Amino acid sequence: MTPAFPYQPGNKFEIHAHTPPQPYGANYKNKDPVRTPVRGLAHGAGNKVDHMGFVISNPPLDRVDTNTKAQPPQVLTIIQVISHKPKGEGGGPVVVRGYLNADESTHHVAKIYDGFEYALAEPGKDGCDCMYRADMHYSREAAAYESIPARFQGSIVPRYFGSWTFPLPTGVPGRHRWVRMVLIEHVDGECMLDMILRARGATRSNPEPERYREESPVLDYSLLPPEGERLDILARIVEAETYIWWYGGVRHCDVAPRKVIISRSGPSNAVSRVTLIDFNAAYVHQRCEAGRQRMAETGHGKGLPISPIERYWIGSQFAYGGRYSEWIPESWAVQEDSGGVSLSHLFAAKWLVSRWKGSPKFQPPSESFFDRPFHRMAERYLQLIRGLKAFVAQGRQATGQEEGSVTHDKGQS
Repeated sequence: MTPAFPYQPGNKFEIHAHTPPQPYGANYKNKDPVRTPVRGLAHGAGNKVDHMGFVISNPPLDRVDTNTKAQPPQVLTIIQVISHKPKGEGGGPVVVRGYLNADESTHHVAKIYDGFEYALAEPGKDGCDCMYRADMHYSREAAAYESIPARFQGSIVPRYFGSWTFPLPTGVPGRHRWVRMVLIEHVDGECMLDMILRARGATRSNPEPERYREESPVLDYSLLPPEGERLDILARIVEAETYIWWYGGVRHCDVAPRKVIISRSGPSNAVSRVTLIDFNAAYVHQRCEAGRQRMAETGHGKGLPISPIERYWIGSQFAYGGRYSEWIPESWAVQEDSGGVSLSHLFAAKWLVSRWKGSPKFQPPSESFFDRPFHRMAERYLQLIRGLKAFVAQGRQATGQEEGSVTHDKGQS
């Protein structure tokens, strides 16, 4: 019998502070594997393995009896289920809103990595098992929050309230299993993706309604914020991602509209905060030797951060077909080329230059940026680059600054 979904509003859990395992998975090239996945499990209807039995037989890393922090337990009461992806769609972390102990006035978000709420295995013969994925997401998210400087928490990312674990019954008398979670600030606001879906005439459960598919695709831009405000929000996303990467060594690796919360306040309902969420795919440079070496080479954390012009060039994410193609100005959403140039990419590149050229918050683009093979690009890009290079050179002459030997990463991910 399949156990009932435990994360219902009103349910309570005694949670214990927990030290997560070292992060692993993509980009983490550790000498010794943190956890070895079970492969070859059938996916979907072809599966013959008992899911709960597999979860019990393959518990999370670092059992609570050997790795619980010396803190008193707390009681988490669930108020709302924010996100719960069905196992038929791959499953994943369960995200809930709740409060601790008797303090009903302060709400937190718990992100729960329960292997039973993941599909037993990813599709394909090499798909990783559910417990490997749950532990991987937990370890990566906790590592990211632990590495992001405190001054950015509560502003560009949620405040972090630690990593936790709690017991759940298994259906076997006297036996329970442990589940991991992280606890973060509940940020009041609206997800960027929900704004975009509204402009599509869509919802999370029906993201591509018939009208949207047939009209390939048509947005009602009047339902989005004004164009200038949308570009300001994009700029805040770019700067936030750059700050946590430069000062914390954290690559988010998946900054998309569904992972951006936009908050408003005041009589004018102005945007007061733009927050990046969901770090379960993030990579933390300090957590592996190759990453630490890379940070030393690039001068991470020393002086001003790398320019967003250099980090995001040529702005593909903000062009037609990119992650933010339904958020950019309507005039950018064009596919036509002009003289071998994608107009949409050119608009995005011009925006990067106009927004951050001469910004006192960032370094000017480095010599290594200008040494990239721009000769392969169309003349209109070259004109943009030549103008930027002349501007940077004038600024260095005015300040007596000499270009250092630091080599920056070529882009973001």
